[in-house]
Amino acid sequence: SLQVAQKALSLHKEETGGVVVEILGLKKDIAAEQARNEQLTGVYNKLEAEDKYLETQNEKMIEEVERKQERHKMIQASMAKNEDQLKKEKQAGTRLRAHVSSLHKEYEKLVQKRQEVEKKIEL
Repeated sequence: SLQVAQKALSLHKEETGGVVVEILGLKKDIAAEQARNEQLTGVYNKLEAEDKYLETQNEKMIEEVERKQERHKMIQASMAKNEDQLKKEKQAGTRLRAHVSSLHKEYEKLVQKRQEVEKKIEL
């Protein structure tokens, strides 16, 4: 009976030793997984911060593009108005040149008539 008890105790010690070794192995695996989890959490947090930064930059760029598009529309409208005004000024210049040319021809006719009158007076 003592032998049976010793055998049972020895068998129990072997089983307990195996369980202890298994527990130690699991603790080691858990510690490794916790370290890996912390590393991945750090990477995730870094990527999340970068994502927020890029979102902010993207929003700023969109706002800037919208402002520039509005400015471009205003400049285009101003240019169209200036082009219309320039066209009107060119037309006015053309009319003025035609009027000056007409006045010059009238002047030349008057000078010619004056010369004719002066010749008649001299005779």
